[in-house]
Amino acid sequence: MKRVILLLSVIACSHIVQAQSVTKIYQYKSNEYIDLETNPFKYTVYTNANLRFGYQITNGTTALPAGEVLTINLNPFNDPEDYTYTLMAPLAAGDTLNLNELTSYSLGMYSNAITIIDEKHRQAQVCATLKSTTSLGNLQKTTPDKCLTFDIINNLGINQADLNNVAMYPSIVSDILTISNLENAQVNIYTVSGQEVKSLNNVEGTVAVDMSNLADGMYLVKVQNNKGVKTAKIQVVK
Repeated sequence: MKRVILLLSVIACSHIVQAQSVTKIYQYKSNEYIDLETNPFKYTVYTNANLRFGYQITNGTTALPAGEVLTINLNPFNDPEDYTYTLMAPLAAGDTLNLNELTSYSLGMYSNAITIIDEKHRQAQVCATLKSTTSLGNLQKTTPDKCLTFDIINNLGINQADLNNVAMYPSIVSDILTISNLENAQVNIYTVSGQEVKSLNNVEGTVAVDMSNLADGMYLVKVQNNKGVKTAKIQVVK
């Protein structure tokens, strides 16, 4: 009998936890939540645009008290990350909460996860999952609460294909990374978490970039000029 009661309790708690979920995903801009399902994201320069995501949490049948800590996983551009939020006030059953304390993403860094439809149109996907709350236990969901494929419209029509002649080698490097066929270009190198570690301006021809002072790991190299942008993943191994 005790085992049956315990099993029922676990099922009930699991049902309560799953009742809280992310129900909408937004672009957050100028203090407004813009629904990405009905409003395509527009930008003017492909390499420098930033997109800040917001999301809506809808509570279930059980009120959550002030001080409850929510854990939300957001996965845009194949770059998932967990965020936490502490409720400042109780969240009643059925109530919604809009949050936007998320990192801004430079679209040029994640061009390998953006589908090119044509010269001006791109598509990308973002998924959001409410993973757990402190009082209801640690919930690891097997599928996201909400996934959204959204349109990205480039007002200037900058095309990554314009820089297809730019070459970066080797892809696994211990010291010198060579980048060739540059024309008045800016070169930025980032860690996969988005931290810039090197920057070169107004580069022409071929440049040798010293990578020997960087820690082992994967890096994103972004080359841009007024014709377009090109990104590549380079692995540093000593």
